[in-house]
Order: sequence, then structure tokens, then C-alpha cells
Amino acid sequence: MIIVEVFSGLGNQMYQYALYRALQKKVGEKHVYMNKRKKTNRPYELHHFCVKEHLPPRESMGKIRFKELRERKIDVYEPKVFDLTNKDSVRVEGHWQQERYFSSVCSELREELQPKDPLGPQSMELLNVIDKDENSVSLHIRRGDYLKVNFPICPLEYYQAAEKIIADKVSQPHFYIFSDDMAWVKENLHLNFPCTFVDFNRGSDSWQDMVLMSHCHHHIIANSTFSWWGAWLGNAPDKIVISPKTWFCNVDPRKMGPADWIYI
Repeated sequence: MIIVEVFSGLGNQMYQYALYRALQKKVGEKHVYMNKRKKTNRPYELHHFCVKEHLPPRESMGKIRFKELRERKIDVYEPKVFDLTNKDSVRVEGHWQQERYFSSVCSELREELQPKDPLGPQSMELLNVIDKDENSVSLHIRRGDYLKVNFPICPLEYYQAAEKIIADKVSQPHFYIFSDDMAWVKENLHLNFPCTFVDFNRGSDSWQDMVLMSHCHHHIIANSTFSWWGAWLGNAPDKIVISPKTWFCNVDPRKMGPADWIYI
């Protein structure tokens, strides 16, 4: 029995789910489980999406002596996780924030990480607008929790440089702005093109922002797994994705994402 621990925010939960599905493909679906960890400061949010949950049987949990396989560093690829077999009893814990971990199941993930729950009326109305806008650009600014834990925050200069790149490549872009600190953004972010501030999905509805991001044609992401997945799930074949070079914990985001993204 192999159990992949699922915890932290929605972006991290998606990475963990992605590894879980890749291990299922390699080892066999009936041998790999996902554990929705209860003792965490962030709620489980994958239930909003079309995920395939295979939860461990509680009656067996206390009878099996599990080994632990822990990710050592976020930006170090650890292929040994794929050495696990159906004979192992292992708990797998980590963030697994590299596309290489789930390259074998990309098509499955693009289907399974679509929303299962209906969007709210405001999100649905905006989704219809975005879907008709060939020049839509999602732009994500993350500040709230980063200010509390002293994570690096992308400076305004990053967004200004990203806007210039988009303007050079996209005719008449329209920016759809997402943030957990929208009051600060409205006061400090000044772009040269039309903007829509998406400020109505809060708290338990914030997952809807990721769905709206993914429907945009192009993307300017923050150093955030939330907007990383919003961009990755975007299905425009000619999409432009701009990412900051500075992530957190000295992580190099170029190891995480597709090679054709632009890192500045």
C-alpha cells in the first residue's frame, strides 16, 4: 500500500494529486491511495474538481507498519519515488513541485482538474466573457499570507516588465487581475491596457479564481503554485506564460514548469 499525503493549499494539493496519479499509472491504481490529511491549516479543496479519489481503508491503517518517503528539497527531482512497487507499504510526503513527476499523466490531469462543482453566478458570467476574449491575460498578485511568513513578493517592476512582453506579442490585451490583496492592487498596479479586477471569489470560493485563470488565453503568474496551475491548465495552444525567476526558498522555477514559459 502506497499512500500519498495531500495537504497545504490548493496548488500544492494539485501537485500531490498529480504524483498520486502518476504512481497509480506506474504501480497500479488499486495499490496507490491518497490521504486527505486532517491536521492542516488549509482546507481540502480537490473535491471541487473531477479527481479520482482512492482513499485508504481506515480499518487497515492501524495494522500496517508504514515506512516513510519524504521529499528532501522542493527543487531537487527525486526519481526514487518511482522505484516503489505494489509490495511496498510507504507513506509518501512532499510537495513534488516539478512537472517531471507527472509528465506521464498530463492528459489525464487536464481532464480531472476541471471543475466538478458549478461556478457561482458572477464567476460564470465572467467565464463567458473570458471565453470570448482571444486577448485575455490572467495576472496574479499574491501578498496576503506571504506578508505574514516573510515570503518574497513579486515587485511591481516584474508586472510592468511582463506587461511589456505581452504588449509586444498580443494585440490589445485585456488583463484579468486576481489577488488576495485587491485593495493594495487597485491602488498600486497601473497598467496601460484595459483591466478587470476579479474581486468576488473569497474564502471557500477562491478555487473559482483558478478556474477563471485557466480560461484566459495568456498568463502572468506570481511565485505561487495557485497561479502556476491556473496557467498550466490553460489549453490555448499558443499561450504565453510569464513567470518570475524568484520563487521562494531559493527554488528555481525553471525546474518546475514547461521550458517554453518565459522566466524574468
